Formats: sequence, structure tokens, C-alpha cells
Amino acid sequence: MLQFSDYFESLEWRWHSDFVRFVETGDAGPEFKAFLKRDKSCQQLVAEAMTARVSQFEREIAEFAAPVVAPGTAGRPPVPVGAANTEGTRELAFSDPRHALEREKEHA
Repeated sequence: MLQFSDYFESLEWRWHSDFVRFVETGDAGPEFKAFLKRDKSCQQLVAEAMTARVSQFEREIAEFAAPVVAPGTAGRPPVPVGAANTEGTRELAFSDPRHALEREKEHA
């Protein structure tokens, strides 16, 4: 998680909350925007903080994009999404519960 306190040492305390708001949302009050427009060091801090945020998001996206491996399945080939393993299963007719019960009795 991004630690904004790392950036606060180089920034006047009155701008801390505006800085965080700007980095997190891209929005800020007119005073902070005017300050940011004229202060090169603040522009550099914002650029560094936003770069850190992007890196953080990229790491999180990579974690979500990584394939999920269920316990005990390591080394097995993945089952494609939508594929069904029907070996040892039987079809049940859910349109009419009586038929489903009759089929269950037949296979019992």
C-alpha cells in the first residue's frame, strides 16, 4: 500500500490532505491546483506518487490474473472454463422432478 507519509516530508502540512486526494482521485481544490501548477517540487512528488500507485495497481492486477490452483491439483493440466468432467456422472431431468426420481431409482 502506498505510504503517503513518505511524501509529506517535502510538502507543507497544509497540503497533505489535498495531495492525498489528488493522487487518489485526480481531484483537488482550486488552491491546491494553483499551488501544484507553480510548484515544480510538488509536481515531482505527485508524479512519483502516481507512478507508485500505477505500480501498485499493476501488481494487484497480476495477482488477480494469475491462474488459481486448487489444493491437491498442482501438476495437473488446467480444465478450460466451461469444460465439464462428465465421467461417472449421470444426467438428471430437472424439468419434471418425477422423471429425475425415476432415473435415480434406475441407477441406484
